[in-house]
Amino acid sequence: MSQPVASTTGNDATTRDTSLSEPITFTLVIVSPSVGVSAPLSFPNLDAGTTVKELKAKIRESLPAKPSDERQRLIHRGRMLAKESETMLTIFGAETVSETSP
Repeated sequence: MSQPVASTTGNDATTRDTSLSEPITFTLVIVSPSVGVSAPLSFPNLDAGTTVKELKAKIRESLPAKPSDERQRLIHRGRMLAKESETMLTIFGAETVSETSP
């Protein structure tokens, strides 16, 4: 959690970090047509700031076959999620993520 920070304007005023709001989390369910995956993967309380690369790591940790990033193809609405730095918030949009948050 952020602490108040002294102002750099030369007076004794303190300012608060305006980004103290809690991170947005949501439940992501991944439906997989892969032979080795028998049921959808569910990631409850996934931070909306999670990147595609971080999601692939979570998928790898949850599957016995431990598929590498290169063997995972994530597709949303017909678009392959190839940009590893893209976040879930960017992919799904703030409105969609907020509607599915607990």
